[in-house]
Amino acid sequence: MLSNSRALFVVLATATAFAWQVEPAQAACNPAIPVDDDTVVCDDTDSTGYDGSGATRLTITTLGAAELNDFNPALDSAILVSDDNDVTIGTDATVTVMRDDSFGVRGVDENRITNQGTIIVDGDNSVGLGGNDNNIIQNDASGTIVLNGLNGRGISLNQNTTGILPDGVVNEGTISINATATGSFAIESGDNSGVATFGTITLSANDSRGISAGNRSNPSLASNLSNGGLIDVDGDNAYGIKAGDGWIDGAIVGQPGFSQYAISNGVNSTINVSGTDSFGIYTGDDLNLTGRNNSFAVNRGTINVTGFDAIGVSLGGQDLLDPFDAENTDAI
Repeated sequence: MLSNSRALFVVLATATAFAWQVEPAQAACNPAIPVDDDTVVCDDTDSTGYDGSGATRLTITTLGAAELNDFNPALDSAILVSDDNDVTIGTDATVTVMRDDSFGVRGVDENRITNQGTIIVDGDNSVGLGGNDNNIIQNDASGTIVLNGLNGRGISLNQNTTGILPDGVVNEGTISINATATGSFAIESGDNSGVATFGTITLSANDSRGISAGNRSNPSLASNLSNGGLIDVDGDNAYGIKAGDGWIDGAIVGQPGFSQYAISNGVNSTINVSGTDSFGIYTGDDLNLTGRNNSFAVNRGTINVTGFDAIGVSLGGQDLLDPFDAENTDAI
């Protein structure tokens, strides 16, 4: 028979063990409910997503091998923010987008979002890093974005309405669209948003795109589209760079008020086109039936075309320049 003191010890020990077992896990990102100008650190595993949309001017970072995903259907984001925030996914962190129609990091306007770690997009119609207007989204040299789901987007943002650089996308890392990710885009941007890629983009899926840009509807807003790295177009019906109308930049001799290429494949840069019916660079809004697309492109690097019925550069019509004939004596 137990003594009273010994019985009390057993009861307390049992109660303590039970309390330890049922205590809810701490949220990966703290503070759990931020206020304006807070600093938020994510340093654990979070399967419910972090909602920072109730505050502005947040600084959100990850510590160590943090793991975040979008498992909470009510939030549909691993990290959700509103306006004027700075979000950085660190080198050892992983963000996984598991659900369809979901986001890894989603912001509204004027955010800076940086990936130094790993973003995996498994859901269909889902986005790794996304924002609305006037955002700066960067995939650093250590950053990796992998798309596996259908119609996914590695990076997606809307338009640039201010012309203040560097609003837009900079890719210095690796973005891979695997063969399962049909219809996916590595980088998608709206009107007047600039995109520069210096890293590696691999398009293994059919109907995929490396850079998919809207129109340059306001020539007074500074923006251009450029490849300074490597784009491999391996899928069929795929595009290394596909842009809309009006991509022009810089003065054209003899044509005051107009400008030349704002789309470029830079020096020591390469676009390989091995997919059937695929393109290295394609310009012109397909909905514009007037033939006045007025986008210009320049190739200072290498465009290798080996795919069946594939094309290196295709430009829409224009009415800015007087007609002229040009002869190319050098290999593209």
